[in-house]
Amino acid sequence: MNETETYIAEQIRFRVCSGYDDAGDVQDMITDILEDDADEKMLRACVAEEFQRKSEAEASWPAETDCDKLDAAFRALREKGIIAIHNAGWDTSEAFHNCLEEYRSQGNPENLFGICYYTSQDVDGAVDGHGMYLGYSSTRPETEEVDAERAGALICSELQKAGLKTEWGGSAKSRIKLEINWQNRG
Repeated sequence: MNETETYIAEQIRFRVCSGYDDAGDVQDMITDILEDDADEKMLRACVAEEFQRKSEAEASWPAETDCDKLDAAFRALREKGIIAIHNAGWDTSEAFHNCLEEYRSQGNPENLFGICYYTSQDVDGAVDGHGMYLGYSSTRPETEEVDAERAGALICSELQKAGLKTEWGGSAKSRIKLEINWQNRG
């Protein structure tokens, strides 16, 4: 494979392993990034191969994966005043914006004091076995630092209750590192 094909094949692998996309989504991604020097037929065939590989791997996964634990923690966070969104955007800027849009769509309720998210880029790192970083913040500018630190502590607590390991500096300025074996059935 040439450099372009290698890059696209890697993007196919990330999208399939993320568990967030179906075959049509991955095929659309290929259309979006395909270049003239790439073997389109070969790359499109890679999609089915990657889904088959993932399906075979899933047979050996535990009944409850780390991704299931992450989902349970995010549900608990939502019940405790934090908007928690999986795969919230491509990067932190987009994800932060999407979380605030969700907050605004709910009418800026008083009981919501924080946001928590991870990005598509974070998922790529997790797929490769590097863990992931969670972003978080306050929804209230007037108490931003206090609420952000409160949110960070609650996020770590809920992740740990769910059986996941975290690293956090305790400051609103640091993201939360999550050790995770990325196995998302999707």
